[in-house]
Amino acid sequence: MIPPSVIHAEVYGKAPMPAGLLHPMRTRTSLPILIRRGWVAGPLLDVNWDSICGIGSGGSGAAIIAQDGFGALDRARIKTLLETSFGKSLAAGYLDMPAGRVYLAGDYLGIAIIKTLWGFDYLDKLAVAPGARGNGVGRELWENIKKDFPSLVWRAAPDNPANAWYLRNSDGAARSGDWMVYWYGIEPNSMDAIIPLAAALPPTLTNGIHQNQGRM
Repeated sequence: MIPPSVIHAEVYGKAPMPAGLLHPMRTRTSLPILIRRGWVAGPLLDVNWDSICGIGSGGSGAAIIAQDGFGALDRARIKTLLETSFGKSLAAGYLDMPAGRVYLAGDYLGIAIIKTLWGFDYLDKLAVAPGARGNGVGRELWENIKKDFPSLVWRAAPDNPANAWYLRNSDGAARSGDWMVYWYGIEPNSMDAIIPLAAALPPTLTNGIHQNQGRM
């Protein structure tokens, strides 16, 4: 696996800005933001990021349930799924807050939680159980999200191993503070105001007893 530092150097530092950028911008560190969908620096193209990030290329066969809020879902199992997936402890009270739209894969194999913030749909969590990674669970969750949400914003820690996959599946990305902010289906000019708002959201995962796997 290519370390995150190399990913950042290749994608955001050393690689030349490709032609046809939708909206050239600059991060606070004056590194270029890549806006062109599907563009990844050459050295990264040979890496099977779907497998590394647990997305999977085929169908998992897991049924996807979509509903508003957590409802009758087992909150204890959701907590375990999120904490084992991210390798961090869930912030106290997170499961008591409004959940927005929730997608659950199979027998708590994966979950996506989407909220509406600032008038935009925001992907607050996308998680796949460690034992289900590489089986297509994440991809099926993502396909359901894309079908239901024509535009979306989300963020991830710079050391999140899924960042290369997020970049490939977004229309744009920007580094703001301690976060990478991604989006699709939104005009880049509209993101100028949303990026700092997304980066300023309080973290909902904290360092705990689990091995660190990244955060969202």
